[in-house]
Amino acid sequence: DEIADIYGTKFINQMIYGAQLDVIFTVTSTTDIDLTEIEAQLKGRIGVGPLSVGFEAKFSKQEGSSSSDMTMSIVAQASGVNFNTPPNPSFNQTNELIEQFNARYDELLSSTADLDTVDDEGNVLNQLSPVGFTLASVADYLPKLDEFEIAALDNKMSELRDVFYSALFWKSQLLAAKNIQEALYPDPRDREEIFEPYAGEMNRVIEKLDAKVEECLLFRRQPLATIIGRSGTFVPVPEMYPKSEQESNVVKGLKGDLYIPSPVVIGDSKFEQVHYIGFALQIESNNDRLEPWMTGMVRRDRDNGIVTRANTVAELERITSFAVNNAIPEEMAWGEVVTIRNFQSGNMLAADSIGNLKADGSITSDRWLFVRSDCEGDYAYAGPCYEIRNVDSLDRRMHAQTGENDQEGFGVGATTAASKWVLKEADECQGRNDCFFIVNTSSGRRILEHSDDFDTNF
Repeated sequence: DEIADIYGTKFINQMIYGAQLDVIFTVTSTTDIDLTEIEAQLKGRIGVGPLSVGFEAKFSKQEGSSSSDMTMSIVAQASGVNFNTPPNPSFNQTNELIEQFNARYDELLSSTADLDTVDDEGNVLNQLSPVGFTLASVADYLPKLDEFEIAALDNKMSELRDVFYSALFWKSQLLAAKNIQEALYPDPRDREEIFEPYAGEMNRVIEKLDAKVEECLLFRRQPLATIIGRSGTFVPVPEMYPKSEQESNVVKGLKGDLYIPSPVVIGDSKFEQVHYIGFALQIESNNDRLEPWMTGMVRRDRDNGIVTRANTVAELERITSFAVNNAIPEEMAWGEVVTIRNFQSGNMLAADSIGNLKADGSITSDRWLFVRSDCEGDYAYAGPCYEIRNVDSLDRRMHAQTGENDQEGFGVGATTAASKWVLKEADECQGRNDCFFIVNTSSGRRILEHSDDFDTNF
């Protein structure tokens, strides 16, 4: 026991020398991130060549925008070989670093291949650094230690490791989610009413995770005899957190990954045949029930089609209620709430209270919902076609009447005539995949901007 208490149950029996270049890519976004796309784009280009034009555009600030869609930070650090790395290199610079590092390592090995002894000052082993090691069991070399007790101790240490690193993992995931959500609510009222309750619950859970980490460290400090129960007192390994289904759901809700099956309660409304995925908060006044909170989406149970996605519960409730109460046809798929921004000026298309379309979102509604619809008209091309509805008045559709031009016959209202639109790719968008001409399928008129006001032209 004295040996185990002083030296532990493992010892380093082999050192591994070499060199390595560690590169950490961190991608952040204020909107939902397509992890599959990012993984595919990065894995396919690291150490190979530049990013695709469309993907690289997401990291560049476009004209008229205050920030880019995504940001990427890169940290590169070499060990085992004398190799300098610049702070926060670009993606292309990182690829060059990888090539230079590999060439430097090959050069180092080639220059010492003919040396005979390790003692030679020019031997590569005297220039490389330790990059790893292997462990062996003390029990294999000191038979007086009980092998069964050593095995029991190893098993407990393995359980302890899982609990310890799980707590650290969840904490890092939650803090990352919190930082992203905080950027979405700069308005003082939204911050107070929406973000702060979330931050309070987040801090409570993180305190529990910190306590779990400390509990693991205290357990590890116990003597060997106490840990394996030789003294007759059994000391259990700290339990996993989150453990219960409710605890796991609370963490998933704070991270933005919670699934709430039908029926879903959003705000003051209850919806059947749809489900919710996104952020959620445990409501103590409602028997600790988890309810949608902040960013999330509502999907149909039948085909998993999106009803809507929004950053507030009020918006989710209003759009979902409209879709249900107005019997939206099954062939119409509701999509995300978006803004329509001129690529060159950055001005956003907005609607005032009487249906006029403006380039000023500060006093009007600048959020729109693209609703999939049947195509009709001579300019529908191959589709798909949409109705464009104003979020603050969902019964109003954008239209551009036939036979008119400029701002005549162009606006939002209850009319269904000339209210279908199609998106056509625009070559002027410098490779962006979210830039289009918006064309009316009946009149062929495109949405344009002249003199800080939006109008249409053929």
